[in-house]
Amino acid sequence: MAGRVPPGRLRRRLVVAFVLVAGVSAGVLAGGSYLMLRQARFDGSLQRAAADARYQLVLAGQFLPLTDARRADLLASFEGNGRHVLLVAGDTAASNPRYAPTPGRDLRAAVAAGQLGYQRSPADAGRTCSWWAAGSPAPPRSCTW
Repeated sequence: MAGRVPPGRLRRRLVVAFVLVAGVSAGVLAGGSYLMLRQARFDGSLQRAAADARYQLVLAGQFLPLTDARRADLLASFEGNGRHVLLVAGDTAASNPRYAPTPGRDLRAAVAAGQLGYQRSPADAGRTCSWWAAGSPAPPRSCTW
């Protein structure tokens, strides 16, 4: 009887097979859950940031037309609220020179087209978190009805 496997050896093989299937299934489930949760958190942060950016742009409209004094007041008001902003109006001015990222080509193109754009960049070696940039053209000076 060369084709028969002793019962003890068969049990061991079945246990190993079930443990491997359970381990692989748990790993795939954990990986999928992580990716879904990561994407949901990214989408949520994007929606909150877009709503906040729209509100902040309405507030920034109070500083129009931009003179040198109003530009400084605008940057100081955002910095006073704990928001680091980068104002690009011909030249580039940062509310805090330590946090002066360079907007990418895609963000600049979206803003030039009149859309709200964003840019998320990975953390640098010196920073522990990533920075978020949102941009939009300034709202119109006045609305006529």
